[in-house]
Amino acid sequence: MARKKLNLAYIAKDSARRVTFKKRKKGLLKKVYELSTLCDVTICAIVYGKNEHTPEIWPEDGAQVLQIIDKFNELPEMEKVKKMLNQEGFLRQRVSKFADELAKLSKENKEVELRQKLFDGMANRRILHGAGIEEVHALVGMVEAKYTMVKAKCELLRAQTLSRAPPSTSLAPLSPLVAMPNHDQSRLTSTDQIRGEQSIDDLLNSIDCSPVEWPYIDPNQWNDSHDYAG
Repeated sequence: MARKKLNLAYIAKDSARRVTFKKRKKGLLKKVYELSTLCDVTICAIVYGKNEHTPEIWPEDGAQVLQIIDKFNELPEMEKVKKMLNQEGFLRQRVSKFADELAKLSKENKEVELRQKLFDGMANRRILHGAGIEEVHALVGMVEAKYTMVKAKCELLRAQTLSRAPPSTSLAPLSPLVAMPNHDQSRLTSTDQIRGEQSIDDLLNSIDCSPVEWPYIDPNQWNDSHDYAG
């Protein structure tokens, strides 16, 4: 069963607030002890309860607590406040994080919508007739970005193919070349090299790096009230 979401608000009822404080304080001090033991870090906690004159501390030795506080006070001012948070600062940090996540998701959704509209427009040009100028610019930018990626991939494949050595012909233990005269061996080797170079050229020519022909969109058609097929 899922745990009920906690409402972070002041508990108005005194008895419920005291019970919650006692329970939460015990849990907090337990977590401080676990963090110190498991991670071997220097840590202390000072908890003041309402209407309590003496705070509860961890470690229980007050001298150790004072030593940790003195060590903290010796730090430069920027180091002390760099990760210091109160409740307002914590909430601001959370809001900023959620805002960044929302902006990222909105951008991804917009790209998906543009990509789908581009594919639909390639199948039916009439879909693009009602597109605004900003949307058209976004579609053009997407097409150019995709074309640049494809072109770069083709150039990479071409460079990798050129850098590869021609396929070597494995010689059998009793190769006929051994019995051939030297001038016949040279002629045969040259012929194999030419064939190897031709096979590389054929492979390079088979890679289509020509620009993709996207459907032409006539800007004047967007303002045309007549409905016609693309």
